Amino acid sequence: MRSGKGYYSVLQYCPDAARCEAANIGVLLCCPEMQFARVRIAEGNDRIRRFFGLKGDELVRVDLLKRSLERRVNDRPHEFLSADAIEAFAATRANELRLSHPRPMRVADPEQALDALYRDLVGGRAEAPRKAREPFVREIDRLFDQPRFQGKVSRNTRITVPVLGTELHVPVAYTNGSLNYVVAQEFSQGPRKATDKAKQLATEGTLVQQVPVGGMETRVVIACRFGPECGRDTPGLIQNMFGALSLRSVDADGLPAFADEVERQLRGHG
Repeated sequence: MRSGKGYYSVLQYCPDAARCEAANIGVLLCCPEMQFARVRIAEGNDRIRRFFGLKGDELVRVDLLKRSLERRVNDRPHEFLSADAIEAFAATRANELRLSHPRPMRVADPEQALDALYRDLVGGRAEAPRKAREPFVREIDRLFDQPRFQGKVSRNTRITVPVLGTELHVPVAYTNGSLNYVVAQEFSQGPRKATDKAKQLATEGTLVQQVPVGGMETRVVIACRFGPECGRDTPGLIQNMFGALSLRSVDADGLPAFADEVERQLRGHG
């Protein structure tokens, strides 16, 4: 079997960059010639718990960060087909997960190479490939089901869109001086259908924001998960459209950081 050049990067949990202490929890491998890019991540958090003493909500957050990064790489492999692409992605990480500098290697079978890298650099059980993705709204439910949000956010409500009379499902609503509705939308269609759905949601969100509730300004936050069916350019186009209409959008891999932001705002208005 002919081999080609590949690059691997180690995924590490590093809670304090200044201390340079990290635990290996996964491996990312890309093989440009074979159009292969995938990450394999530890199923459990035993090593993190042992090294850093994390528990409870802290481990829930780690799981969410892991799933977010896994989804980003495995759903959009075309974005990780070079060492430079991996470096650029790593530079955007602003949480406890870090990707090491990519190292070159020769690869004949990418899946076997990824298995071997995981065994050598991480060990333990790897996350099994998912046959079907969890509905996006359930991920948001789980994120805001943590004790830190109990009694501070509204869950699973429905609102009527002014003028249109349609309904929006709101998994989470919270107040921080404004009334914020978080709406979940998974885009798993081709570019045209995804854009049409985004236009409809943009219209509904704009109409909702025009009507105050209880004397408070209303804001719509659209949590988006983009499937590989959308193609390369559609996610950016859709998010730019939302922004142009003063609708905030949060990509799926930004949800853990968004939840932390909401928690800080709720403390400030508690």
